[in-house]
Amino acid sequence: IYAATNRGVIVSSDGGQSWRYLEQSGLASTQIKRLAFSPENPPLLYAATSLGVARYDAKQKRWQLLTSGLTGRVVNDLALSTTAILAATAEGLYRYPLNPAQTEEEASSLNEVKEHFAHEPSVLQVQQAAIRYAEVHPEKIAAWRQQARWQALLPDLTLSTDTNLTDFRHWDSGTSPDSLLRGERDIDWSASLTWDFGDFVWSTDQTSIDSRSKLMVELRDDIVDTVTRTYFERRRLQAVQLTHPLADSAKQLEQALRIEELTALIDGLTGGYFSTDVGD
Repeated sequence: IYAATNRGVIVSSDGGQSWRYLEQSGLASTQIKRLAFSPENPPLLYAATSLGVARYDAKQKRWQLLTSGLTGRVVNDLALSTTAILAATAEGLYRYPLNPAQTEEEASSLNEVKEHFAHEPSVLQVQQAAIRYAEVHPEKIAAWRQQARWQALLPDLTLSTDTNLTDFRHWDSGTSPDSLLRGERDIDWSASLTWDFGDFVWSTDQTSIDSRSKLMVELRDDIVDTVTRTYFERRRLQAVQLTHPLADSAKQLEQALRIEELTALIDGLTGGYFSTDVGD
């Protein structure tokens, strides 16, 4: 008899008359919520823990933590089918094959599907291409801030001129009082250069840059989110097309057109990068 406790698994071999703790070697968490037993040879015991699903091998007398593909580590319940163990988490249902040969076969099949798309850009490459095409890369904001600092080195130039016309034309008050005389034009000019040394620390341009950078970050996040969802929707359809081909020709055409539509959407977000790279 096996029993789950918050301090590990206890076992009784005499119908519950006496109990002992099962070995804890390899057990990352002793908070056990549920147990499931598989009558293999040797028999295998599975435990739902706060850090994932743990499997106990009675022959080796040690635990192994099964976390591959498990996003939610806190396992609340377990169930066994003929081919797999099912683990219930807050993030969803996790399936782990019981047959190691089946696991290897599925892994091999998965690798074959992945190799089929090896010639296509990765999602990270597509994200970077979309950011470059939209010109919302972080380096652009850094360049703005650098330019604002260099601008503080440039002075403000002020030019001013002044013309004195008071005596430009006047009547002669000397020997010929009736003569209109023309005097010299008096023109004054000046130039000044001023620096605001406070701009070396913080300028009004920085406030504008902060506002623009906030909008740019929001736009970049939207672009990355859109291109990522589109990329993986296309990839899922491609995987289904390979692993579960449709018998209906009309549905096959619809599926192929949807893949082409998603490809065009990614091209629109990357300036044609995706199709060009796939073609190369």
